[in-house]
Amino acid sequence: MKKYFENDTNYKRFEGVINSWIGTPYKHLTLVKGRGADCALFIGGVMRDAGIIKKVVYDYYPRNWHIHTKTEYVVDGILRHVNEQAIESIAVERYMPDEKIEFYRGDILTFTMRDNAITNHAAYYMEGGFLIHSMQRIGVHKVTIPSFFTQHLTNIFRLMEK
Repeated sequence: MKKYFENDTNYKRFEGVINSWIGTPYKHLTLVKGRGADCALFIGGVMRDAGIIKKVVYDYYPRNWHIHTKTEYVVDGILRHVNEQAIESIAVERYMPDEKIEFYRGDILTFTMRDNAITNHAAYYMEGGFLIHSMQRIGVHKVTIPSFFTQHLTNIFRLMEK
């Protein structure tokens, strides 16, 4: 298998889609470009709009789920989308932070924002060392990776071409 975004055509299509989401406000449990998206549904919406998955499927989750449970909703959602909804030529490889792999354009990075180690945030890694993600009070935006995020990384998901 090879990295899906090694193909420049795939990456340019993805980059155009993800940039079209910039400015979308943050809204919990919402997936409407320009109107609102939380971080997890933003990840799925970009994959759908870029033709990587067929549809975004999700269950209800409360706004503060990560405080009251050990359920990995973000990780489970990413795996479900790629494993169940991806076009036939796509697979996902999952890496843990201690594997010390280099980030690659299009990687999905997940983080914990709390000490309980439950993954509760996701972002796309872009060329040049940037993240694009949806955050409360900010919405979908592009930012240089803050050191806080690299210190709280929980997973690296890489799309692969079969």
